[in-house]
Amino acid sequence: MNNPYEFKLILRGSRYGFSPRKFHKICDYQPHTISIIKVKDSDEIFGGYNPIIWKSDHGSFGTTKDSFIFSFKNKENVEENILSRAKYEEYAICNDSNFGSAFGCYEFVLCGGDNMGAETVCYGSVGEFSKSSVEEYEVFQIMNN
Repeated sequence: MNNPYEFKLILRGSRYGFSPRKFHKICDYQPHTISIIKVKDSDEIFGGYNPIIWKSDHGSFGTTKDSFIFSFKNKENVEENILSRAKYEEYAICNDSNFGSAFGCYEFVLCGGDNMGAETVCYGSVGEFSKSSVEEYEVFQIMNN
């Protein structure tokens, strides 16, 4: 089987840190990214796809109809999985230097401090998690082969 896409790892939380500053240093101006978060002590994986670039603006939004967020809560029961587009395409991507990956009008946000390590807070319509709930965080850029 020939895959027309390559998933290039550009950020891993356990390697580069979980801070929004590090996220924006690596991911700003990178289009076609998918953010994937593994919840600690759980089988849950969630994240989102951003077809446009990230920016370190404070509170600006990127417009697209092609982004989406997802949550896979239970590998045994696919009915519990969530796949959702932004409610308003003009607010599909939140560009804020205080957050890592942020989709929609705060529908899904990854927050963290520069010295927090894996003590990261995630919240939004795909779930709400407290500090220390993120086991791993990865951002891939999707490239055409």
